[in-house]
Amino acid sequence: MNLFRSEEHVRAWSQFDPATIEGILALDELVELFSVAHFTRRLDADYVSSGLHAEELLAALRERGRDRPFWSPD
Repeated sequence: MNLFRSEEHVRAWSQFDPATIEGILALDELVELFSVAHFTRRLDADYVSSGLHAEELLAALRERGRDRPFWSPD
């Protein structure tokens, strides 16, 4: 993950790939996504990283219009 001050700075980055434009998220979007159980339960003793909460994460992405192939787990 790279953090930039603005989308303009992302686009000016020497390693910017226009095919990854879907991956640019604002800070408030990242905060919302990182607050779903997929992330918040990682330190729980009964958490299993087998994708049990992946559907919640994918739903959160879809709610924000992030449903294009870039975001597909396949």
